[in-house]
Amino acid sequence: MVNAQTASLENIMLQGRQSIPPDADALIFPGNTTDLTKREAGMVRTFWEEQSGGLFILLDPAADTPNLNSILRENGVLPNRDRVLTVRSIPGLGYSKIYHAPVTIMPGFGPNRDLPVMALQLMDRTQSLEILSGDELYLSRNIRPYPLMLADQSFWGETEFGAEEVSFNPDYDNGQPDPVYTAAAIEKSPQQAGDSRRETSRLVVVGNPNLISPDGNTQKTASDFCMASLNWIMNRDELLGIAPKQPASYNLFIASATFGLLQ
Repeated sequence: MVNAQTASLENIMLQGRQSIPPDADALIFPGNTTDLTKREAGMVRTFWEEQSGGLFILLDPAADTPNLNSILRENGVLPNRDRVLTVRSIPGLGYSKIYHAPVTIMPGFGPNRDLPVMALQLMDRTQSLEILSGDELYLSRNIRPYPLMLADQSFWGETEFGAEEVSFNPDYDNGQPDPVYTAAAIEKSPQQAGDSRRETSRLVVVGNPNLISPDGNTQKTASDFCMASLNWIMNRDELLGIAPKQPASYNLFIASATFGLLQ
């Protein structure tokens, strides 16, 4: 998927490094189950803020990653301690919690600029994101966070997700009627007019680690969103909305008489 967009993907271990390799354009965190150390988080901040490196973060709701989350919180996106779900009564099975959340990709912003309105399903567990769009503190620092994915209205961010039976509580839970966002983008421009950087620092975060399927069964809509996000965080705006073309082979049957005519 990445190779189709003239980019190469390599594994990198931050442990023991003093800095991010200078030829890296973006870092991908594919559902980290362990947190960054404070030193590693500092390296990532330097890469993003000073080198205009892109960040693509898939959060694992079950992982405790305060140092990774702090990078998001400092820039206007707050991962909530909840699970996006709904409840349904299924005949023969009784009451059931549904975690596979249908979401809408919101067009018009960042990597979604040239994408149409699309829907996909986030599989397994997802956490919601609080996005401080329009907050004067962040705007004064040239930081612009905005939502990219919106969960179906029947779903909410449940904070007591471990309980056997759950229902929406407006005092603790997120959503209903407020929107439940599951992905966000952050764009940070240079603060100084004479800053030598010509590119903005860009970040995309999704509150679900399964957006990209490790077994190669990634949904087409999810694939288009991921490729647009990767191009956007690398400041390759000219490639936004261009999905990678997958090679395919076809068998063409030609009758012997027709084949002779071709010869």
